[in-house]
Amino acid sequence: MSHTSRQLTNAESFIASTPPLSLTPTPLCLSDDQILLELGKADDYTGEQKNRFIQGLRELLQNFRANKIRDFETIANGIIEFRSRFLGDESKILQLEGVAI
Repeated sequence: MSHTSRQLTNAESFIASTPPLSLTPTPLCLSDDQILLELGKADDYTGEQKNRFIQGLRELLQNFRANKIRDFETIANGIIEFRSRFLGDESKILQLEGVAI
């Protein structure tokens, strides 16, 4: 059996020297504080609605503070529940460019 050798083209050489692509998603690196700030944003509201949202959120956070609750998940879930009650729809958590998710 004879083995034929040939030179690799530039493209083949590049492909051979490139490590395989990783399809593993890159985790988001947001701090707990950044997540809580995003959940508590009132930017999508105006006027009286914004005032009511801020007042309700303030009361919720004061309640957490009074009860010495510092657990991220408890606070995040509280904000999520408050936001969905405020929007009047349990399926809505965040406002994204006019679409509530």
